[in-house]
Amino acid sequence: MMVFLVYAGSLAGSVFAFRKARALFRNSKVLLGALFLLLCGISMFVFVSNHPSPAAAAANAPIGTAKGIFPGRVTWVYNQVLLCGEVPETIGAATVNPQAEYNKAFTAGVENLSGGTNDSTSWDKIFKYFNANHGRTGTGYQLETVLPLRSTRTIPQHPLPTPETS
Repeated sequence: MMVFLVYAGSLAGSVFAFRKARALFRNSKVLLGALFLLLCGISMFVFVSNHPSPAAAAANAPIGTAKGIFPGRVTWVYNQVLLCGEVPETIGAATVNPQAEYNKAFTAGVENLSGGTNDSTSWDKIFKYFNANHGRTGTGYQLETVLPLRSTRTIPQHPLPTPETS
């Protein structure tokens, strides 16, 4: 945050100093105009020297090795019906959280992740890929298989339009 403030302040300072120097030169106040022109130059130097470098961009580079059927793939599922707005007292009610819509969203996410066309082929691809990488080539889901899943639900900070109002 501090770097941004220096960046923005130096830009604003250089613009202010340049305009002030120009006005002073027009009024024949050369010494003060030169001082503000120098201030403009210093502000521009600070502005340019605080510009993000390629090294800063490297800090946002991914870490680790991408793995999976499609290495590095992350899926995003958007379902307008599940974005119910603000109803904290009834957040667990079936009318607010329609299970059929969650099922559709979850199925879409699994299909996007695996490249399958339905639940059965999608899960089969996921288990066969996992088992092939753990020494059990060709085997799919087994009854005793433990399946850890992670799902993240994000709730928007602003009300979204409902299908009826959009």
